[in-house]
Order: sequence, then structure tokens, then C-alpha cells
Amino acid sequence: MPGNALEALAGLAGRRQESGRICPADADMSGMPPTLIQVGSH
Repeated sequence: MPGNALEALAGLAGRRQESGRICPADADMSGMPPTLIQVGSH
């Protein structure tokens, strides 16, 4: 299900960008786009 997983990650990153919120995990990897953080953390 890699395709579904990628879509889910993209959806989460998109919603986070729209809301303007940054999770603590993302703050630890400051300077990286939320999308890369999502893919890297999983």
C-alpha cells in the first residue's frame, strides 16, 4: 500500500500547512518542509 501511505502523508502535510500549525516533531527538524519531515519520520 505504498501509494495509499504516500497519499495519507501528503494529506497530513497539506492539512498541517493549511492550518499553519507545527508539531513538536517538526520543530526538531526546523528548516525542512513538513512533507519531507513526514516522509523522513516514517
